[in-house]
Amino acid sequence: MAKRTTIKEGDIFKIIDDKHHRYFQFFYQDLNNLTSDLIWVFNCEDETDDIDKIVKSGYKFYMHTYIRIGIKLNCFEKIGSSVIPNEMQYIPKFRWTNNDLRYKIKDWYIVQGDKKTYVGEHLSDEEKRLPFLSPDFPKMAIETMIRGNKLFMKLG
Repeated sequence: MAKRTTIKEGDIFKIIDDKHHRYFQFFYQDLNNLTSDLIWVFNCEDETDDIDKIVKSGYKFYMHTYIRIGIKLNCFEKIGSSVIPNEMQYIPKFRWTNNDLRYKIKDWYIVQGDKKTYVGEHLSDEEKRLPFLSPDFPKMAIETMIRGNKLFMKLG
């Protein structure tokens, strides 16, 4: 029987991919909006299990995914843990809508943890730069980590 991996704040994972190396840190489980895991993706793209090197590379962006499912699908592997720096101890903002994305969006919201603020039809330039609130399933999360968060930015 496979050993169950426990996941706690600060745990660091690597993606399992033949050509690319990316790392992320579990930060927060969002039980209010997506029931998914909020992660910080590191800048490090070298093959390493050196936690200090990964952490010192800094954070690239944040996103939602499902870590436990990723482990079961052999997409993610836990490699260690590190304290989350004080400057990263906050729940970041996302933009969200329940409108059909094929048409002009009339109802934007800014979501931060369990707080949802209605913005309306027009987002500010700053709000347009926020990632879209949507969890990436593990295989898509790997693609997002490899390609960067540019996929978030097309809406708005």
